[in-house]
Amino acid sequence: MPPTKKKTTRSAAGKKQHLRHEELVQEMHQLHEAIDDLHLEIHKLTPPTAIRKAVRSFATGLVKGVGFVVGTTLIAALLIYFVQQSLESGKLQDWVGDQVRGAITESIDEYTPSFLQRD
Repeated sequence: MPPTKKKTTRSAAGKKQHLRHEELVQEMHQLHEAIDDLHLEIHKLTPPTAIRKAVRSFATGLVKGVGFVVGTTLIAALLIYFVQQSLESGKLQDWVGDQVRGAITESIDEYTPSFLQRD
C-alpha cells in the first residue's frame, strides 16, 4: 500500500493569524490611500511659488486670448454669411440700391451750390 499524504489543515490559531494578517494588509492599504489624500490636500493649501503663479497666469491669459479670437472669428463668419445670403436676394438688392441712390442724390443736392442746381 502506497504511503498516503497527510492532509494539512490549519489550526484555529493559524486561521486567526491568517485573518489578522489580511486585516493588517487591508488597513495598510487604507492608510496609504488616506496619506495620499492628505498629500493632495496639503499641496492644494500650499501657496504657489512665483514661477508657478506666473506660468498659471500666462496660461490663463493665453487660453482667454485664444477663446476670444476663436469666438470673434466664428461670430464674424456667421454675420458675413448671413449678410451675403441676404444680399443675394433680388428684392433686397433693389432696396439697398434705392437706399444708396437716394443717399448719393441727397448728398449731391445738399453740397451743390444753388446756382448749379436744377429747378
